Amino acid sequence: MDNKGFGIIELFIFLGFTVLVIFTAFTFFNHLVGDILYDNSGSSYNYENPYTKYYKDGTISRVDNTVKAKSNKTIVGNYSDIEKELSKSAKEYFNDNYKYLDKNDSLYVKSSTLKENGYIDSIKNNEDESICTGYTIITNNGGINYKSYISCPNYKTSGYCD
Repeated sequence: MDNKGFGIIELFIFLGFTVLVIFTAFTFFNHLVGDILYDNSGSSYNYENPYTKYYKDGTISRVDNTVKAKSNKTIVGNYSDIEKELSKSAKEYFNDNYKYLDKNDSLYVKSSTLKENGYIDSIKNNEDESICTGYTIITNNGGINYKSYISCPNYKTSGYCD
């Protein structure tokens, strides 16, 4: 019998080469496109990953992900002082992690995000030492604006949304 076909060894070599080509193509495609398909709504940025920004025009911005040492601080004061300090911490967070914000877009930064990233330690009302939570909405309406909202046991900023 004259066997002029491929044997089992050639089959495994062919399959290995095919898998390698598919893996390389997938890796290249994933690197080229990134996770743009993750947020396909087209109406906002993907703010879940603080190190990669996906913009409406399809551009990608990667931020240096080296850990920066922050001095944790407890925000203490009356309600308006707390809101101002929360805005300052959110501004610092924004400047460290985002390059820009498109006009008419906004970014929602929770106090828990600031705490996890070392920008604040906690928020306390100085009247009764109660712990407060909050968030800052950063908007670009021709200029970057910061508006903080807090919720304490005996106070909520007007317009605060749970």
